[in-house]
Amino acid sequence: MKKNRFKFCFDLLIAITFSLLFAPAITSVAFHEIASILLAVALIIHLFLNKDWIIGMSKKILSKRIRGKALLSYLLNITLLLDMLFIMVSGLLISEVIFPNFRYFTSINWLALHIILSILGLLIVGIHLGLHWQWIKQIGSQYPKLKKLFSFRKPSRIKILRILLLIGTIFLFVQIFKLTVVSMELVSGPSLGAEKSAGTEGHENLFSVNILGILPVFTIYSCLLGSIAFYTNLIEKRVMNKKHTRTS
Repeated sequence: MKKNRFKFCFDLLIAITFSLLFAPAITSVAFHEIASILLAVALIIHLFLNKDWIIGMSKKILSKRIRGKALLSYLLNITLLLDMLFIMVSGLLISEVIFPNFRYFTSINWLALHIILSILGLLIVGIHLGLHWQWIKQIGSQYPKLKKLFSFRKPSRIKILRILLLIGTIFLFVQIFKLTVVSMELVSGPSLGAEKSAGTEGHENLFSVNILGILPVFTIYSCLLGSIAFYTNLIEKRVMNKKHTRTS
């Protein structure tokens, strides 16, 4: 039980850090790069904490004894791991603080590729949360203070959650639109691999943190992840209900 609580808090910290990485202009490029490296270490720890599940599922994959949600979850985790790996590689190739001279294959638009992979990672993390929503609710319910925080009546909890869902849905479409635009830029646009990222010119801007902007950014991306998780969980419930109807 203690291990599950630790995993819950650790994964929550990963999700918070991940959401803050999407606004380097707010949190500073230095924070973005340093936190990205720490996040990579955290993901390795995350894999270690879940090694029993990974080994067990890998054995079932080889014996072809896995299907449905379990198979989807396994493939999603593999995809997320590869996506994070390529995010790190592309991030190193546009680094401005830690590895400012790390420039290879400059004919490739690494900045556009980095943005595309990051948005895809955001979508996958949201789906991942949705597939594990019951586990999150189960562990979250063991924290009385957290449960009390979401038990308010005025204004209505349902109304607040609907507003948050609306915010997340709007920014989900914004990210999808951004993904489409940047994908077109990757194909036809000029290379940004050897240039500085937009808005990071000037040494002082690399370390400039907008404290007042961090909370809105965190709120927006938390809502975005929450909305993806909500729709994933909703689809899962409908699929399960259809299967139950067919078998009954």
